Amino acid sequence: METASMSHTQLKVPTGARDQIYRSLKWLAMSCTK
Repeated sequence: METASMSHTQLKVPTGARDQIYRSLKWLAMSCTK
């Protein structure tokens, strides 16, 4: 059931905002691995 709610929130989030979130997550991962 959790996956269903997650997909719903993803649909509500605009592509631009989603792109920013992915970018910030990538930056966090990169800073962690440094």
